[in-house]
Amino acid sequence: MDFNLSDYPEDTDLVIAAIYTKTYKDQIERVSLKTIARVTNLTKDKVRYRVGQLIDDGFVNKWEPVNPDPSDPNMYWLTDDGVDFAETVGRAGEILGRYPDEPTKEDYIELVKHVRGMEARIDNLQHEIESIKSTMRF
Repeated sequence: MDFNLSDYPEDTDLVIAAIYTKTYKDQIERVSLKTIARVTNLTKDKVRYRVGQLIDDGFVNKWEPVNPDPSDPNMYWLTDDGVDFAETVGRAGEILGRYPDEPTKEDYIELVKHVRGMEARIDNLQHEIESIKSTMRF
C-alpha cells in the first residue's frame, strides 16, 4: 500500500514516527493517544484525528478494552504498511537531515549521491569476495 504524506494533515509524519519509536525502538507493544501527544507535542485531539485517518487507511491498528474505562485507554500500533512507511521516512531523515514535504532538486541529488556511494561499496565488496574466492578452493 502506498502512503502519500500530502494526503494527510501537517504533522502526520510525527504521529507515525512517535508510534514507531515507542513500539519498535522502545519495544512497547502499543501506545495511547496521550503518549503520542506527549512525544509529538500535539494536542490529544489533533493526534486522535490523525490516528483516525491512519486507521481508516490501514496504517495503524487500534485495540479497544472490553470494558471502556479512563484507566484502560484505547491503544495503537502500526500495521506492516505503517512500519514500512515509518522506516522509509526515518531513513530519508537520516540521509537528508529531514523529511521534505516537497522534495527539491537538491533532495534528489542528495539521494542519488547516497545511492552511488552504496553502489561503490557493493562493488568493492564484490571485488573482495572474488579475491577471497580466488585464493581459496571451493
